[in-house]
Amino acid sequence: MSSQLLKPNWKRHIAVTGEKNKNKLFKCNFCQHEFSGTGTRAVSHLAGGGVGVRACTVVPDSVRAMYKNTNCDMESVCSGSDLKPKAPVQTKMDSFGFGFDSSLATEQLALFCYTSGVSFVCFENPHFKEFCRLLNAGYVPPSRKALSTSLLDAENVSIDKWKDGLLSQELICLTSDGYTDTALVNLINFEALTRFGPIHVATLQRTEADIWKDAEYIASKIKDCVQALGGTERVVGFVSDNENLMTSVWSMLEVQLDRFLCAPCLAHVGNLLLKDIGKIYWIEQILNRTKEVVLFFRNHSYPLLLFRSKKSAYPLLQRKHLKFPCMTRFGSNYKMLEHAFLLRTPLQETVIDERFKKCSAYEAAIKNCVLSDDFWGHVNDAKEIMAPVYLFLREVDSNGFHIGHAYEKIRGIGQSIASCQSTEKAEALQLFQQRLYGTSRKVGFHSPVHSAALLLAPHNWEIDFATKLGNEEYSKIRADFTR
Repeated sequence: MSSQLLKPNWKRHIAVTGEKNKNKLFKCNFCQHEFSGTGTRAVSHLAGGGVGVRACTVVPDSVRAMYKNTNCDMESVCSGSDLKPKAPVQTKMDSFGFGFDSSLATEQLALFCYTSGVSFVCFENPHFKEFCRLLNAGYVPPSRKALSTSLLDAENVSIDKWKDGLLSQELICLTSDGYTDTALVNLINFEALTRFGPIHVATLQRTEADIWKDAEYIASKIKDCVQALGGTERVVGFVSDNENLMTSVWSMLEVQLDRFLCAPCLAHVGNLLLKDIGKIYWIEQILNRTKEVVLFFRNHSYPLLLFRSKKSAYPLLQRKHLKFPCMTRFGSNYKMLEHAFLLRTPLQETVIDERFKKCSAYEAAIKNCVLSDDFWGHVNDAKEIMAPVYLFLREVDSNGFHIGHAYEKIRGIGQSIASCQSTEKAEALQLFQQRLYGTSRKVGFHSPVHSAALLLAPHNWEIDFATKLGNEEYSKIRADFTR
């Protein structure tokens, strides 16, 4: 009996009477109950029921205890039968590796794709797939279709929740601008300016029915966006570029919305001031001549190679290159002058080299220009005049700029131009004065918002501006603040 307790076998107590639909037909030797199933069900009948079969009511307690003993291994309980144990569930390949979560890996890979601007087709590159296989043999990276559909839709939902949370926490400012996408569709973007940075709010597509709408149409769309964000209780103002249409929109918004302020984009005004300075006759001539020099070396291989060999002798100039300006980024005119002036020595060494004179690309006009002290003197003067505006533009076009500094930073441009060494700065200084408060044809830097921000900024609370700026200037600030 003891050996039986050590290795119980249900066939001693339940008879197999037949087979039906791949199941055995059983008959209990104690209660004569007939049922079908597998060895597991037979053991359950003897142990007390519960696995698709009722319990035997007349089985001796010693036999029931034999099968009810939790220490018995199920395989040993069913031994001696022709019952085959179930095959273990095959472990998925992507579970290999301690703590590996394929869904989380796919989510992070998709985020990498969306935040870095990587093309979806890159994930179909066989070398990338091999890289993933080497990291985890069972991991299959997302397909191009999944990245552009289901994964992108899920991330959009997540981003919308994140944006709603940020936009509901504090006061915000609204900005907007129109553009044309790669399919030549006219669009208007709306962005919320917060202390966390800009947050996209909405994109409006313009159709043939409203493409010719005037300032009233633009103002109505901005008002709709303000209301959607919580009204003027939460949206305190609007900032945009200085297009003539937008100046009319500002006036409408300030009248139609209660306690709503509009201001020009300081970066845009600074860019326009650089454009104005670049049109001063002597500066325009210097810019054009510098462009000729830069284009000559960029378009001729041998002079460029010769120039680079000369530049290699100056370790501090290794990362400096001849730059050509962009069409509408007028700060790039300053960068062109700055780099050309820094590279003037290797440029001069290039044009006096005998190999330059003998090459087919040789131009005497370029040589004379590069060797002219008068040319480089004017390059330096133009560079010094443009530098204060360029540095201001770089500062306000960053996420770290505080509007409380705007009032003094704007006026610092004029002070820097006035103190530069150039004797031809008067016209540039006059252009700045026109841009400070604006003219009938030019939108100015200054806005009452800047005066209010000057007084409200915590870092200015201890400053006596009446003494620092004078009573007359301080009176203007107070007038703006109480407007």
